[in-house]
Amino acid sequence: MNEPDLETIATELNALYEEGCRMPFPYEGIRKLLQGGRGNYEGFIPDLSLYFSTVAGYCSWGKRILRWEATKIDEAKAALEKQFFDRHPEYKPLEKMIGEHGNADLLAKFSLHEKMRIELLRLLEDLQRLRTH
Repeated sequence: MNEPDLETIATELNALYEEGCRMPFPYEGIRKLLQGGRGNYEGFIPDLSLYFSTVAGYCSWGKRILRWEATKIDEAKAALEKQFFDRHPEYKPLEKMIGEHGNADLLAKFSLHEKMRIELLRLLEDLQRLRTH
């Protein structure tokens, strides 16, 4: 992958970040999800909020990501390598219920952040590959 392609991806990630900023936090969908879930999920909202902000925060760098040093790339990859329910297995029973019970706002936010996470990981891997060659 050449440098302009990486710039394009970084720009697209920043656009996804801005799209995510326009979406409110999905409290309504979460309430519906938690009503359908059996168990104590007291930390779900703060954990989800931190996860979303971590993914979005990295995407907000835009083209400046391309200037990151290897240690920053490694740090970001470690933070992004697992999706939310792999990072927080205590909430795994809720995963299959996302998109049900009228929580479309939650599904949309999850989908956007998963797309951002995957694309960002690809970009970081490409950056690492370019720097080692």
